[in-house]
Amino acid sequence: MGNEQDNNKMQAPTYNDPFAQVMQLREQIEKMKMQEHVSALTSTPVADFRMFSNLNQSVNVFDGRESTQKAKYVRSRLDGAALNWYIGRVFYDWADFET
Repeated sequence: MGNEQDNNKMQAPTYNDPFAQVMQLREQIEKMKMQEHVSALTSTPVADFRMFSNLNQSVNVFDGRESTQKAKYVRSRLDGAALNWYIGRVFYDWADFET
């Protein structure tokens, strides 16, 4: 019976016990930081990178004096906001288009 009471007694930690625990926690934190750093380096997604052509050199000036075929070609190549702007509009001549 006396043995049972001895096992249930609380003991205050020695001076070195908390110090050793702090050192152990610091080591664990450093290991976790290194693992996060390595995983961040290996799993970082690559940004989507797109190159646009120089529009000043690749797109000709469209001044309304082009042939009907060229005008139809330009109209067929409209996309996105330009296409949404164009749909539903009726143009009778170049001046009407410009306004």
